[in-house]
Amino acid sequence: MSPAATKPSTMGDKYLLPLWFILAVRILHLSLVRSWFVPDEYWQSLEVAHNIVFGYGYLTWEWVEGIRSYLYVSLIAAQYYLLHILHLDYVQLLIFLPRLTQTLVSVLADVYLIRWICLMSSPPVAWLASLVSLSSACLAYCASRTLINTVEMNMTCVALYYYPWPHVNRKHDTKYLWIVGFCCILRPTSCILWTPLCLYDVFRSQSPLIRIFYHFVPVGVSCLLCCVIVDSWFHGGFLFTPWNFLRLNILSGVSGHYSTHPWHWYITAGIPSVLGILTVPFYVYGVNAMIRGKCHHAVLCVTLVWCLLVYSCIGHKEFRFLLSLYPIMLLYVSLQLYSWSHSISTGWMLTLVSCFILIETALLLFLSLFHQVGSLNVMSSLRDRHYTRADGDAGILFLMPCHSTPLYSHLHINIPTRILTCEPNLSPSTISPYQDEADVFYQDPVYWLYTQYGNMTLVEYDKSHSGDDKSHSEPGKSLSDSNHSIANPDKSHSILKNSQLTSDESHSVSDKSHSGSEKLNNSDKFLSTPLPHTVVCFDTLVSTIQGWLTENRFELQDKLFHTYFPLESRLGKYVMVYARVAG
Repeated sequence: MSPAATKPSTMGDKYLLPLWFILAVRILHLSLVRSWFVPDEYWQSLEVAHNIVFGYGYLTWEWVEGIRSYLYVSLIAAQYYLLHILHLDYVQLLIFLPRLTQTLVSVLADVYLIRWICLMSSPPVAWLASLVSLSSACLAYCASRTLINTVEMNMTCVALYYYPWPHVNRKHDTKYLWIVGFCCILRPTSCILWTPLCLYDVFRSQSPLIRIFYHFVPVGVSCLLCCVIVDSWFHGGFLFTPWNFLRLNILSGVSGHYSTHPWHWYITAGIPSVLGILTVPFYVYGVNAMIRGKCHHAVLCVTLVWCLLVYSCIGHKEFRFLLSLYPIMLLYVSLQLYSWSHSISTGWMLTLVSCFILIETALLLFLSLFHQVGSLNVMSSLRDRHYTRADGDAGILFLMPCHSTPLYSHLHINIPTRILTCEPNLSPSTISPYQDEADVFYQDPVYWLYTQYGNMTLVEYDKSHSGDDKSHSEPGKSLSDSNHSIANPDKSHSILKNSQLTSDESHSVSDKSHSGSEKLNNSDKFLSTPLPHTVVCFDTLVSTIQGWLTENRFELQDKLFHTYFPLESRLGKYVMVYARVAG
């Protein structure tokens, strides 16, 4: 453990990598990452900001129900607004500027992360940590993405540095409390990480009550007040997002709609996904700590174990949820690697480090350039295709798992679009089993297309397909009971003011998600839906709907590589673009 330091901000700086080098590496990562990761990168940030500034777009149910804070989105919206008033709102800048900003924030977080590890251990360990951090494929893959999890990790790095550790002279410092407060507003599950650390701060102070009421309460109330003001203004009515997040995502178990994993998933799959081959030294350190009954900075060990236990009790799990724990895991990985460096020769250590860098670099290149790249490339294809069309009302139909691509933030054209929605069951009165629109579609794609865009009634369809072996969804039930949304927004340049309907104006998430959408209450209305100009789907679906495409004069216009290894059966190796031709 390092001795007390009165000037921790400069301690060991001469051992750390220079800022220009960290910046250069992260900019390189920014230029390399050209792939799709998760929907939240766009649908919980860029799409919302685009809707705020340009007055059209699609808002998912999370924003309709008010479980997400606008604090982070407002920063992206400010960038969009600046581009708008300067008449520089080219789609390339709308895509690039938020990612560049996020990269710069990640660079700042890198600096604080390494300084914190230097503070908690020694300069040589911090130097080793900086090498590991900049070589990490996971961090490189996520650092430039507009994910709230990346922002949460960035804020955690800074807050850990400013935390009043026992060996640092910061007894009454509240800087970290402000960062933690806003971090918990942006991502309420951050409370899980910071609860033991804040309790430790309180109980080790000489006057716990004074610490609570003089520091914690004012900061907490100020952050909550800021949250309520900003979120209510953008939402158009009173909104307290932390409670809505807890009520819907945690207490009601709505997040489980998007997949669940067994309790041990974070230990067996999540941590290895984040740390890669460094999982080995991390687990070795953990086993040694248990055997010795001693761990560097026990409060961090307790915090790490506590978080993993709580996270494991939540059904919906993703490895990006572990990003906020990365600083603590990196500290212990670096300590173990430093310990090994004294046990093996310099040559072997250099070999291990070189192998790690090569493996992580190869993984990053594959994930960034060859895995799930079609989701972004197809938006460029669609953008070019529809910018050159005279018919401004030409629509696009995405027959893909919900949110498989970005939307208006990468199109920046006010044309009708339709995606397969996947809202969870927000109504307790809904008869189970509940099915979202995407599930209904994939049960029988041809049936769905004929009932939405066909030229025959449901009865005629059933008669014409009575000999088929396929089992169809019950007519008039699953389709008509589902929420179907068509994004055909009216463009209104309402800058920095959300024109979204309030929650009491409609009971349908689809109705509230975007202006111009219409809930179709019975299957007869589906038959009058105009055919789109363009259909986008994965190649695995083509053989199933080829007859419908041919019948309606859709011809293949583009075939874009997506991935060598589709992660589920509904995905494919290629993204296909079909367009209607004149009859």
